[in-house]
Amino acid sequence: MTQITTIHKLKWFWPWQDDAEEAWLRKMSQQGWRLSNANLFCFYTFQADQPADYVYRLDYQTPAKKEAPDYLQLFQDAGWEHVAELSSWHYFRKLHQQGEEPQIFTDVESKIAKYQRLLEALALPGAMLVLFMNLIDFGSLSIAGKILT
Repeated sequence: MTQITTIHKLKWFWPWQDDAEEAWLRKMSQQGWRLSNANLFCFYTFQADQPADYVYRLDYQTPAKKEAPDYLQLFQDAGWEHVAELSSWHYFRKLHQQGEEPQIFTDVESKIAKYQRLLEALALPGAMLVLFMNLIDFGSLSIAGKILT
C-alpha cells in the first residue's frame, strides 16, 4: 500500500480572516500535515509529518528585496520558521510550548499596522472594481445576440 506524503487542499479565507486560517493550519499540523506551500486560488500544499502542535502566524508585509533577508531574520531570531509566502502574506510557524501562545505581534500598534498595510494594498483593486461596476451596464449585457436582463 502506498503511503500518501503530499496533499493539496482548497480552502478560501478572506484577507481579514487570518485568525481562522492560522487555526486551520494548526489543526492540520496536529493531524500530521505540515504546510509546505500556499499559492493563489486558495491551494495549500501539505507534507506528511509527525503530528505536532505548531502555531501558525501570518504577516502581510512587502519588504523591498534588499530588506527581505533582515525581515525574515527578525522572525528567525525570535524562533519562527518561515514556511510559505503568498502575495505578500508570510506564513510562519513555531512549535507550541505549554503555557504560552506565541504571537508575532506583541503590541496592538503592530497588529493595527499590519491591517493598515493590507487595506492600502486592497484600496486600488477595490476602487478599480467599483469603477468597473459603474462603467458597465449589466442590464444590457448580451451573449450570442441574446439580451440578458
